[in-house]
Amino acid sequence: LMPDPLRFHLQDGQAVFGDGVCLHLRHTAFEKHGDGLLPAYYFHIHRLSDGADMGWIDLRAGHLADTALYGHLSYCLFRPYRGQGYMTAAVRILLPLARRHELSFLYINVAPENAASQGVCRRVGARYDAEVAQPDKSTRLRFRLEL
Repeated sequence: LMPDPLRFHLQDGQAVFGDGVCLHLRHTAFEKHGDGLLPAYYFHIHRLSDGADMGWIDLRAGHLADTALYGHLSYCLFRPYRGQGYMTAAVRILLPLARRHELSFLYINVAPENAASQGVCRRVGARYDAEVAQPDKSTRLRFRLEL
């Protein structure tokens, strides 16, 4: 039985755990893009040791033109928690979920000046793929993570 790619595999409020962090699913939604709908997951990132809310990470679970433009993953770690490996752990936690949606790779698009985010990409095994022009005239560096 093939999984339905437009089906959610987690429900709002569920949590997934990894190396020192817990991702708490705030909500799910079908994101509407110019060429279709994508299931999207929106998580808070909490530190396991004390429950601190450290930031957020989102996953768009599908391949559309917009995922090549903006990426499958978006994330932000609040300043006091940066540089400690938490975002790397959070990205790794989401890889099995991406695979359940039959994704064979993920794009992560980061600002050229964001060396820390580029480091997260490299630590999870993503490779530089292309420079991508954005609608607002900025550019992003696109990394491709093979699943």
